[in-house]
Amino acid sequence: MPLQYYIYFAGLILSVILAALLLLESNKSVSKLPEAWRKTRPFKKFRLSIWFLMSYLFVNLISELIAMYLASNHMYNCFIYSIGQTIYFLFFLFFLYLYTNKSWKKFAYFILYATLVGHLVWGGYYHPRSIMSVEYSLLLNGVFFISCLFHLTDLLMSPKSDHFKFQLKINFIFLIYSLLGTIAATHWMYADIYADFSFQLQFSNAVLFYYVISLILLLEILKLRKKEVKNA
Repeated sequence: MPLQYYIYFAGLILSVILAALLLLESNKSVSKLPEAWRKTRPFKKFRLSIWFLMSYLFVNLISELIAMYLASNHMYNCFIYSIGQTIYFLFFLFFLYLYTNKSWKKFAYFILYATLVGHLVWGGYYHPRSIMSVEYSLLLNGVFFISCLFHLTDLLMSPKSDHFKFQLKINFIFLIYSLLGTIAATHWMYADIYADFSFQLQFSNAVLFYYVISLILLLEILKLRKKEVKNA
């Protein structure tokens, strides 16, 4: 396996580990607070949001590992990505849902998810011999982007809300990731000319995404530990 794939998987595994550590650290920090504070809505929402984010990353990791195994054995693997995206995108929407206040936006998440799954079913992408199309890649990145925009507009209406900065950082990285993914997918439509550029952009985008996510999670862990030291 080329070195660049090891770098990619290292970033993905690191993000899963740091998400799990952040969840443990948040549980640890909350356990030292008075019982009445532990049961407040903001603390519950934050820990649940980390759990959804960790689940998103973990399912992504598992689907990538299975797909890589199938590819190394010269077997079709696109249906693995279809199944993985069906699961992990749901966790991602749950993550956004927690910090979205407008009811119509919450309903819009359901519509976007139904559109994505409907396209997978209609296009036969769950079949073991299916092959992903450029159109599906554009749809997937578009759904990610629109979902993040809905979430962002809700966040900006309450800048003093709990864990605002953390949510905003995660939102921005997903926005940039989906935007660059859309640009890469668009260039795939002219594969004869831009094939190498599209692949490098898509791959670099994914690698950068997981390492930046890891950095955000690490900073949040350090922030919680710093609070623990102050409260000790």
